[in-house]
Amino acid sequence: MATLKNLKSLSRALADIAASSRAAQSLGPLASSPNATLDFDLLASRTIHSGLGPLELPLTTDLRGWLFAHVHEAGLAADDLESAIVSLRVRTDRVPTDRARVVLFEFSSSCTLRARSRSFQSSSGPNLVWHDQPAA
Repeated sequence: MATLKNLKSLSRALADIAASSRAAQSLGPLASSPNATLDFDLLASRTIHSGLGPLELPLTTDLRGWLFAHVHEAGLAADDLESAIVSLRVRTDRVPTDRARVVLFEFSSSCTLRARSRSFQSSSGPNLVWHDQPAA
């Protein structure tokens, strides 16, 4: 049972990481995009943007790496994971800004981990993160 409790903790941590300032660093190039949901399939290393389709983002690699670095601490082998999905809702229109210079990201996330035929879901947010765009 401790293993399953640890899996819930991993789910909560991944949801928190996805809705943090780490996400803003990775998603800066999407600041001019409309509000969207990003679905990260961590086992497949794939990210789908609800408006733009498949994307390659550093955050995908970060989340996947974090999961596999910690899965053994939960008493699981990587092969025990059946699915690992993080959904990140990104809102960029909360405060009007000059998006070429700065954007306020509002992040809400959820993470669902499935292992040994059990699912665990956690959520985080909304979190507000200011992101300064690099000078052109």
